[in-house]
Amino acid sequence: MKEREMTSENPKSEVESRKSRAAAGSSRSTPDSSALRPSLVSWNITRQCNLACAHCYRDARELPDSGELTTAEGMQLIEETARVGFRVFVLSGGEPLMRADLCELIAAARDLGLRPVLGSNGTLITKKAAEKMRDAGLARAGISLDSVDPGYHNRLRGSPTAWQGPACVPALPSGCPSRSTRL
Repeated sequence: MKEREMTSENPKSEVESRKSRAAAGSSRSTPDSSALRPSLVSWNITRQCNLACAHCYRDARELPDSGELTTAEGMQLIEETARVGFRVFVLSGGEPLMRADLCELIAAARDLGLRPVLGSNGTLITKKAAEKMRDAGLARAGISLDSVDPGYHNRLRGSPTAWQGPACVPALPSGCPSRSTRL
């Protein structure tokens, strides 16, 4: 059976299609349309970054961008995201640990019933930072590694010590599991 993609232009027809398949006795299990809700949103909370990655799509920079959301605007975004029904809230960047209000944003997401997740290059995660994020309510941390070869990873990340940063993963406290992505 050919699968159809749900697009933002026509999500209603996908729901109607699922209902039709269910009514026709399709062997594929489909949830009731009232149970359908979005699951994940990812917010690049800053363009600021401590690395100069060759593959960066964010045009990351050393200083914050004047167009970034303020803490109050970020809180409003988190509230709206929870109200819509998202379940997972990814805070990424740039490098999200360069934003001073990161733990505030994590706590706000947690308090509104979202599952806060971090997307980081890992170089700024110290034991103290990991504990603060855990205490704020961080559920997961994803740290990207571009190669199993430290030299290649460092060249791609534009830093001779980028590989050493993700070695902080053991510093992440229990209760804050992490997953590294190796390409």
